[in-house]
Amino acid sequence: MCISRICRLAARACAVALACCGPAHGQAQQMRWAVYDLAPSYFVRGTPNLAALGEGIGDQLLGMLVRSMPDYQHEVVLMNMPRVMAEMQAGKPICVVNAVRSPERAQLAYSTPLIITPAPQLVLNTHLLERHPDWKGGVSLAALTRDAELRGQYQVGRSFGDKLDAILRADANVGMKPNSGASAANALRMIGMGRADYTIEYPILVALRIREKEVSPDVVTVPIIDADAFVEGVVLCTRNAWGLDAMRRIDKELQLHAATPEYQQALARWLSKQELSQHQLDYERFYQRRARTRYCSATSCP
Repeated sequence: MCISRICRLAARACAVALACCGPAHGQAQQMRWAVYDLAPSYFVRGTPNLAALGEGIGDQLLGMLVRSMPDYQHEVVLMNMPRVMAEMQAGKPICVVNAVRSPERAQLAYSTPLIITPAPQLVLNTHLLERHPDWKGGVSLAALTRDAELRGQYQVGRSFGDKLDAILRADANVGMKPNSGASAANALRMIGMGRADYTIEYPILVALRIREKEVSPDVVTVPIIDADAFVEGVVLCTRNAWGLDAMRRIDKELQLHAATPEYQQALARWLSKQELSQHQLDYERFYQRRARTRYCSATSCP
């Protein structure tokens, strides 16, 4: 075999080894972060920029991770969650901070706990609540979705926790339909205008939209008795070799930072004084568990 042929084969073998085993010595590893336009998790104005992240929950926690991982070359891209999951299904290297883990997403992504947030609530117009005053203390979403006379809707591609997701997928759900075209704000506006009777949403998002006068003050929320008290937010990374390596590092950094005021204030600044007071111990227990627990091992992550 001629020398040039041997050299070409050697060069090809070297390239394959580098692709499989990671970057060369001294070369920064790539970290691609997805952000989604859904305040108060992320405030995306124009093109996402790591140097100018917003004041949202995800913004702040993502910034913390970026600063604690200077050995990575970070990139941020704007995607909705269906697009994120499509990228992960294709095996592309990507992570997202502050998402909800579901059985479907767990097949495509590794995860590690990040925060807990108050569970979604039923969103409706005050006029409908006046007709059903007994709903003020809480309502069963399972019972409500069996009523075909009421027009419920929910956003496609989002997860609201295992219990509520199961209700939405159930055959008994004849009253609450997916809306693939509605944004979170538009879904709330439809309630205010009477174009839909109810939806489900996180109360901190609803409160922000009302405060910013994007949604009518006639829009109110009531507890959903089928839901858990909290929904766990996680970090997701593509379920492949790259994602396992990335998630092990992210898991380590979250453990190191969870007990710090910076970490905890990312969420606390968006919660009401009543919520913080009522569930103070729940938040403290979560952060303590996050600070003392390494969820990923050398070979696996949830």
